[in-house]
Amino acid sequence: MRFIYIYLAFIRFYWKATTIYHIHSPSVYAFLEQTWLIKSDDIQLRKIEDQRKTLQQNTKEITIQDHGAGSRSKPIKKRKISAIAKTALSKKKQCNHLFQIVKFINANQILEFGTSLGISTAYLAAANHKAEITTIDGDPNIQSIATTMFEHLSLNNIQSICSTFDNILNEPIIQETKWDIIYLDGNHTYEATTRYFRSLAKTIKEKAIIIVDDIYWSKEMTRAWNEIKNENEFSISIDFFYYGVLLFIPEQQENKIDLSIIEYKYKPWKAGFFQ
Repeated sequence: MRFIYIYLAFIRFYWKATTIYHIHSPSVYAFLEQTWLIKSDDIQLRKIEDQRKTLQQNTKEITIQDHGAGSRSKPIKKRKISAIAKTALSKKKQCNHLFQIVKFINANQILEFGTSLGISTAYLAAANHKAEITTIDGDPNIQSIATTMFEHLSLNNIQSICSTFDNILNEPIIQETKWDIIYLDGNHTYEATTRYFRSLAKTIKEKAIIIVDDIYWSKEMTRAWNEIKNENEFSISIDFFYYGVLLFIPEQQENKIDLSIIEYKYKPWKAGFFQ
């Protein structure tokens, strides 16, 4: 049933989505042009993608503890690393977008809720080697695999913590840091997502960015996204279907912008030629 929901959600998304070439706000256009449109060919990113391929080919079976939405029926289960790598990791394009967002705001303090096997974490860390990346995951076996990869890639600016989100949410390391970027990618329930967002939104810097993953993973996640994007702290919300981005731009605060963005190759009639 979830896949039917996602399919129908994409149809609705596609219907309302526009392309970057139909964006009238200069600040939003600049953000998209300098983050979403840029494809980096950084040598370290190629090394990260090599690690993704290695993980996708690793047939070792590990025991994992699911503390999120999938934990209701079977919280402890065995899965092959390859299966996790093929289904749970952020796609290359999304990771590249994360990489460019870090560069765009020159982020120094980055928080990730949901390390998984560490591919998205590696992209965040590679974008600014002077930044401090704090990444949280509740499964020790998953964390161990990610940490080994970070060491292999010589990414020394990552602090990997094994903890459930609930256990660490109110700890000083989270609440007393002023974050430039927060990436929420775990525990895909309405209650958890809205609660984490409202708590973490109090810890961000003035021009911070919050990224919420899997906003159409379920009706609960879509409900959470629709609710939090209207919170007063943020003036711009951008729906990329697989994830949503919230930005605070002071000059835009009185006139909120809510967009759904798709690549122009999927809507060529909105490529800007007929404006």
